[in-house]
Amino acid sequence: MGYTFSKNNRLKYPINYTYATFEGKKFLDFYFNDRKSRIMNLTGRSLVLFKASMRDEIGKAINERLREEAILASRFSINERIVLKDLLSSVLSQTVSSKIEQASPWVARIIQRYEVSKKLFAEYAPGFRKGEGALKDLSAYIEFALCLACLYSLKNKLQYLSTLMKLVDMLLSMERGYFSAAKDIDDLEIIVGAELFFFKDLLSNCGLSIEI
Repeated sequence: MGYTFSKNNRLKYPINYTYATFEGKKFLDFYFNDRKSRIMNLTGRSLVLFKASMRDEIGKAINERLREEAILASRFSINERIVLKDLLSSVLSQTVSSKIEQASPWVARIIQRYEVSKKLFAEYAPGFRKGEGALKDLSAYIEFALCLACLYSLKNKLQYLSTLMKLVDMLLSMERGYFSAAKDIDDLEIIVGAELFFFKDLLSNCGLSIEI
């Protein structure tokens, strides 16, 4: 009983969501409480759900991570080897600028690869199917989660929220020592606040009211 998806090290022991069971409102309570307690353990602070300023907070976190002169998404080719950190920098730059037409196909490819293995890789071979060099640095996962949070706030596409929630499960399953920078934890706090706001809003649209 309880919310088990963020237990253990989900980067090392990924979970198969296909056979996950849903236990009604009790499950939702476990989910929300688990998120809040894990953020408290990481930060020592109570979680804040972002509302009116949420997109601004996400955008600020993204802008602080952007490397100078990010490559345009249109410059990447599916037929060439892709370095993920360069691709993430590109899609983050275009997403935060609301120029998502070129970034969206690449985001869809990253989602597809992540959903298969529950891992991100340093490089992807031509065809963007085979990943090489599984990433243990959580910064790339944080950046991808920021991208998905920003995209969901713009598009309300459920696939973005679904993959975001799985990323958060994994990130919150990690002990503090696995995070190489304090900023990663600060940004994770923003991501979780946004995720819970998105999910609470989605439940409200379905006629379900949940107190967090």
